[in-house]
Amino acid sequence: MDIKVVKIESANRNRALAAVQFEISSDGEAILISHAHVLRNRQGERWVAMPSYSVQLGGGRYEYFPAVTFSLKLKRAVEDVILPAFDAWQIQQAGGTR
Repeated sequence: MDIKVVKIESANRNRALAAVQFEISSDGEAILISHAHVLRNRQGERWVAMPSYSVQLGGGRYEYFPAVTFSLKLKRAVEDVILPAFDAWQIQQAGGTR
């Protein structure tokens, strides 16, 4: 199995550090995942949020559901590729001075 980042760009979502598109491939077959995001939790740890969709509950409240769910092992493998790529992208965005 191969995981590669296709695109990282500025996110237009609150609290997201970046929007990510990545591909998972195996035996010549691939799946493209769009609208994943790099986030930072309150403890300062970064993580990758998979795409989700929302359902309006009323009163301006929403509930969010995952559009795709990975096993813990696959999610960690994806983060092991995306987070270093995000670090490199962030340095590039800062003009290489970080």
